[in-house]
Amino acid sequence: MLCIGAPFAMEESGMRTKIKLKMPIDLLMTVVLLLLMAYQVTGEKYHEWLGVSMFLLFIIHNILNIYWYKNIFKGKYRFLHIARTVINLAVFIAMLCLTYSGIVMSRYVFADLPINSGMALARILHLSGSYWGFALMSIHLGLHWSRVVCCVKSFRR
Repeated sequence: MLCIGAPFAMEESGMRTKIKLKMPIDLLMTVVLLLLMAYQVTGEKYHEWLGVSMFLLFIIHNILNIYWYKNIFKGKYRFLHIARTVINLAVFIAMLCLTYSGIVMSRYVFADLPINSGMALARILHLSGSYWGFALMSIHLGLHWSRVVCCVKSFRR
């Protein structure tokens, strides 16, 4: 059984392989997001490493979902399609803000980079990006929840 909204050109076995790769990545992203939110528990050093991990997982997630980018302007733009597109682009912008600000503020992972200014802007970007990013990622997950349920069912087979 294929997940609704999946690329129809792929054969079922290829889709199952892709789902088996995407689901652990998405689950790991969710766990890392929750750990990132626990800054007071993890501490600054682990927060930075988790942030780098999240960015790498975000890149992998987007590569695995390249089909979405290839078809962004295709099909009918109904409300749900527009909402998903706006949310996806907003999450992308939030991740760019978080990555930039995280690198500027880094005291461990990117400490050796010759960045001497921009700390005040980076803090504002990081705080607003993290709050907006968390809200937007939650909405993103909610908008794709039927696919998650379908893919979990398919994954168990």
